[in-house]
Amino acid sequence: MEEWTARQVAAHAGIAEEAGRDLVRRLKLDAVGRDMATGAKLYSSAQAAAAIAARPGRGSRTDRGHRRRPLTDPEQHRLNSRRHLADKLEKRAREYTDRDAIDLMTATAAQLRRLADAGVRHPAYAFQPSGGHARLYDIADELARQIPHLASNLNRTHTDHGARRLDPATLTAEGRGLLDRLVHMVDRAATGQPLPER
Repeated sequence: MEEWTARQVAAHAGIAEEAGRDLVRRLKLDAVGRDMATGAKLYSSAQAAAAIAARPGRGSRTDRGHRRRPLTDPEQHRLNSRRHLADKLEKRAREYTDRDAIDLMTATAAQLRRLADAGVRHPAYAFQPSGGHARLYDIADELARQIPHLASNLNRTHTDHGARRLDPATLTAEGRGLLDRLVHMVDRAATGQPLPER
């Protein structure tokens, strides 16, 4: 049986790994052991995955069912494009050698899939957004374009002698900051919440 740390549970859920301890508490997972090297509690990966799949989502409300409706062909095309981009990022990540660059690419792909799923659950918000919803989707899409560019530059620092002037630590920190912001945007989109109005 595979076992995950709280950080791995969070990564599987597509949220920031630092939120792992809160997540396992909310999912009511019982530890099944400890990592001997780090002392971190371990949880059953099967139980964690099932609990994540069954959860309604952070901040979700049950009175929003009226927002569901069938997707139009153009809307379905936009969702498919987002998923296609996620596939493309994962494929590119397999060609990378830098671990941080790989992590940034695969995490961005996971968030794009969550954003596409949010569009299925909340099409009225995703496809006719207004106010805070419009800004949320615009920002999420822009972040999903910026992070792979940073990851590509980060990977080049290990493969391209001309890229030696790029600082890997700075690129990694900037990429993680953008990824945290993307996770926040997608968390809001996944539960039909707009960005707070300015």
